[in-house]
Formats: sequence, structure tokens, C-alpha cells
Amino acid sequence: ALPPFMAAHLGLLAGPAMVAPACMPLPVLFSVPFISPDAWLANKRARAFHRACVICVYAQGAFALMKLARGDLIGGLYDGVMCAMGSFSTDADGIRMMPSYVMICGFNGVLGLLQ
Repeated sequence: ALPPFMAAHLGLLAGPAMVAPACMPLPVLFSVPFISPDAWLANKRARAFHRACVICVYAQGAFALMKLARGDLIGGLYDGVMCAMGSFSTDADGIRMMPSYVMICGFNGVLGLLQ
């Protein structure tokens, strides 16, 4: 029942063990079952969703190039890696990577709001 909160309550996160919470993996809250491209290409809403995802990935790539052009190498490369991951996840072979891509983009968005 909520191991991180139990560890904090018992004082296990104090001192040199403070690195442990930073190394926890991001959970994937949902998974995408494998569906053949023919099955989802027949659905008009699925094609519209796919087009919207591809447009967002292109926009993310453009923003990554703008960051690189302004001299923000770390942010530009990180956004470029996210864009490459999104490009792969919108492909028929990489559809199972879509939850991880959404989770990483969401985490990046929350960090961007905190800055």
C-alpha cells in the first residue's frame, strides 16, 4: 500500500538514501494492444487521431529545432529525442511505445510548468 509514503513515514528517505526516490521508473498507466494497421485504418476516428498525433510530433520537432537554433543544446536534444520517440510511436510498428511517449511528454510538460 503506497511504498514511497511508507518509506517516508518510517524515515527511510533521510540521509544518503535520498537518491533512491530519484531512480524510480515512471509507471505506464495503460497499455496499447497490438492492432493491425488494416483494422485501425478502416476507422475514420482512428485516422483522425493518428493525423493529430503526427501533426503534434511535427510541431514538437519544429520547437526542438528552434531550441537548438537559440543555443539551448540540452533542451533541444531532449525535445529531439522525444520527437523521434513520438515519430516511432505513430508508426504501425511502434504503436506499443505510445503510452511511454505520452508519459514522457506529460512529465516534461509538468516540469515546464514548474519552471
